[in-house]
Amino acid sequence: MAKKGQPKTGGRKKGGRNKATKDVQSFVDAVFSKVDPIALCNKLLASEDEKVVAGVLKMLMEYRFGKPAQPVTGENGQGPVLHKLEIINHIERPVRPSALGTN
Repeated sequence: MAKKGQPKTGGRKKGGRNKATKDVQSFVDAVFSKVDPIALCNKLLASEDEKVVAGVLKMLMEYRFGKPAQPVTGENGQGPVLHKLEIINHIERPVRPSALGTN
């Protein structure tokens, strides 16, 4: 690891994709070189199976507009989940009788 103030000398270049991402992208490019993705999407949207159509539309909407925010709620959908943290600085130890029977 580079020390503070020294330039980075190894590893992946900043913003570069990792090998797995490159491999997946190459695979998708190979598939799309054989199949027209727009024609395939239109075919799927014309499907009689409502689940297929809904899935394609959902995916397209998420790619175009982003996934909707997921609200964080408590039990039964009531309000946000709150976490309360209390720090106890000092706790007095309870006085216990000794094992020998004397205080």
